[in-house]
Amino acid sequence: MADQYGLITSQLVALLGEPNVTVADDTIVVRPSSGEEIAAVFALSAQAGMSARSVGYAVGPAGEDSGPADILISLEKMNQIIFDRQTTTITVQPAAEMAKIVDAARESGCIFKGATCRHKKGTVGENVAACFSSGEPDFQCATPCLCGLELVLTDGSIITVGEKLVKDLNAYQLTYLMGGNREEQAVLSGIHLRPLPAEQEEFWLVTSLQAPDGLPGLWRLLNREYRGAMEAALDLKLERYPELGEIVPWPQLPPACSLVSLRCRPAELEQLLPLLNDDTFVASGAYQKQLIAAFCGNLAAKLKADPQLTCVEVDEEERDINSAGLEAAYWRKEEGKFSLFYAV
Repeated sequence: MADQYGLITSQLVALLGEPNVTVADDTIVVRPSSGEEIAAVFALSAQAGMSARSVGYAVGPAGEDSGPADILISLEKMNQIIFDRQTTTITVQPAAEMAKIVDAARESGCIFKGATCRHKKGTVGENVAACFSSGEPDFQCATPCLCGLELVLTDGSIITVGEKLVKDLNAYQLTYLMGGNREEQAVLSGIHLRPLPAEQEEFWLVTSLQAPDGLPGLWRLLNREYRGAMEAALDLKLERYPELGEIVPWPQLPPACSLVSLRCRPAELEQLLPLLNDDTFVASGAYQKQLIAAFCGNLAAKLKADPQLTCVEVDEEERDINSAGLEAAYWRKEEGKFSLFYAV
C-alpha cells in the first residue's frame, strides 16, 4: 500500500507540481488549476484503484458524500474571472469569490445578479453546488445569471451543460441531470455567467471657470466620445445667479461655471473622469442632482425672459463663437444647437 501511495504521489507531483500536492496521514491533497487537471487526477486515481473526491464543489446526489477519500481535490487555486466584452459574459472558475465577480461586473458596466444568491456562500462554485444539493436543481437564485457549466465526471471525462450565450441553463433539459448521469458525482470546473447591464443614472459634472470665454467648455471636451450620454450643458457667469453657490459646495463662488448633465452607467462615468481637471467634481447625490436639474430647467426660461440679455442661436458645430459680452450658453441634445446669451 505504501508503494502504491508513493507511486501515485509521484505521478500527481509530475502532473501538478510539488507545491500543489500534499500528503497528510493516509490522504493526498491535490490543488489543480483547470478542468483538464481535475480530469487527469480522476484518471490517475482510477488506474491506482483509489478514491478521489472534490472538496465543496461537487454536484449530483453523490456530491453530498463527505466520507473519506484517498485523494482530496481542493479547488482553491481555481479562482480565475474572465470577462468577455464581445459576448458580455463572465467565465469563472468555481473558487472565484462572489465579491470579486461583483466588482468585475461593475467595472465592465454590468450587474451580477447572482450576488443575491440565497445560499450566501463565499464562492460562486459553492453557490452553484448548493443549487444542486437536493439532487434536483434549485434555480431560484441562479436563473438571472447562470447560462452554462463545465463539469468533470469521476471517470475523467469533461462535459458541458447549457451554453455560454443567450439561454439560461434552466431553460434546457439539464443535460447533465437528465442525460443518464443522475447518480454520478461531477466536479464544477467552469461556470458561465451572464451579467445584466447596469441601470443608467443621471450625473452632473460641475466645473469652475474664470469666465465663460471658453464656451462651450465641458461640452466641447466630451462631445466626441460621450455625446450619447450628454443630456444638457450650461455655461454661465455667476454674478447674476449666486443662488447656484448654495447648491454647489464651492469654497468661494467662482466667476463662472460649466454644468453638464450625463445619463450613463457608473462604470462609464469612471472612464471619463481622467479627462477632467481638478476644478471639476461630480454631483451624484440624489438631492443635489434634483436641485441642479431644477436650477438649470428654470434658468433657460429666465435667460430668455431677461430684458438685459439678447439671445443668439447657433448650430452646435459652430466653432467661431464670439465670447465678448457672453453671459451664458445653453445646449440641449434634442435641439442640437446652442442658445447664446449676450449682455445688451
